[in-house]
Amino acid sequence: QLAVILAMLIAPFYCFALNYYWVGGSGNWSDHNTHWAKTSGGTMFHDQVPQSTDNVFFDANSFTAAGQTVTIDETIVYCNNMNWTGVTNTPTVANTNNSNNKLYIYGYMTLATAMNFNFGAEVHFLSFQLGNTITMSGKTFLNSVYFEGNGGEWILQDDFKASNYATLYHSAGILRSNNKTITVGYYTMNPPSNTIVKLYLGSSTMNINYYGNFSLPAKTSNITFDAGTSTINFGYINTTFYYGSINASNYTFHNANFYGDGSIGTSNIFNIINIYGTGSISNSNIINKATFYGTSNVSSNNTFYKAVFHQKANVSSANNFKNAKFLGDAVFNSNNAFDTLTFSPGRTYTLGSGTTQTIAALGKFYGSWLWWFSDCYKIFTTWHTRNNAQRWQSNLS
Repeated sequence: QLAVILAMLIAPFYCFALNYYWVGGSGNWSDHNTHWAKTSGGTMFHDQVPQSTDNVFFDANSFTAAGQTVTIDETIVYCNNMNWTGVTNTPTVANTNNSNNKLYIYGYMTLATAMNFNFGAEVHFLSFQLGNTITMSGKTFLNSVYFEGNGGEWILQDDFKASNYATLYHSAGILRSNNKTITVGYYTMNPPSNTIVKLYLGSSTMNINYYGNFSLPAKTSNITFDAGTSTINFGYINTTFYYGSINASNYTFHNANFYGDGSIGTSNIFNIINIYGTGSISNSNIINKATFYGTSNVSSNNTFYKAVFHQKANVSSANNFKNAKFLGDAVFNSNNAFDTLTFSPGRTYTLGSGTTQTIAALGKFYGSWLWWFSDCYKIFTTWHTRNNAQRWQSNLS
């Protein structure tokens, strides 16, 4: 008897997946008795708005004239799958000019080329299942986008774009770029503790616009970031350059371009970095090739296999340069090591008092020296090979 009673209590709350078809042209999402039909073009209507298990369709029978609009007028709306395939008359989906509106999608999302996506509030992808797809069809999310279904997976079918000021929050589940381009204002991986979250970028280009950050949490066994052969671009919007940063430690990236000022965190690995504004490199990174087009600040214990500095460089201690070329002025604040070092004529190179800049045995040093002596102070620096075969002492100002 207890089991029967429990079944009776549970039964009314059990939700079956239903299909909802929009009909009747312009209207509010909440008008279920005039717009949410049970079949395509049908006249039998649902007795409530779509729920999180229900699929919503907008098709050739949804809109009767050009310029009609579906207005999301409720604070929070839900659906499982959202599909605009086959829609005609170039309709628009919008909200009530309230940034507090939220759209929760528990399955896949397919937009259409022949529509306008003017929904200006948050979109949340909250699936708990694998294999969900997102098809943008050239549309842009106008506000922040959330991927937050524990155990969910989303696979991009075409380029993914959000507003220059919008953040992509990734707190749970698997996001696969599928080699498509991703354009957002910020990317933040922010999982709760013990939550599995994975990002696979493949060969994608990821554009982080405005004052954008790419942020990853402290690395644990629950966190996967696979950069593949991707390129992450920071801070370029319509010929205006903005600051960008990589806030991450102990991850492997591929290529990164900072079109304005840029900085990276500690203990990461990069293939190629280009920084066009002022660049700041934190400690203990390993970089195959770095090119600094503006003023640069390099902290300690980094390894550069090739580095080119076009403007003034400020170099801290214990960096290891396999091949370093300084085209502008430079200040060396402590000891560093080089395999090949190139200084440029007409530039000033200031070596910290008592520092040792070591060129490896069989290494190379290129420089056109013009010594300037100062009556105010002298900096004494010893240059030598690691086997101490040759030694120079110079006065620089």
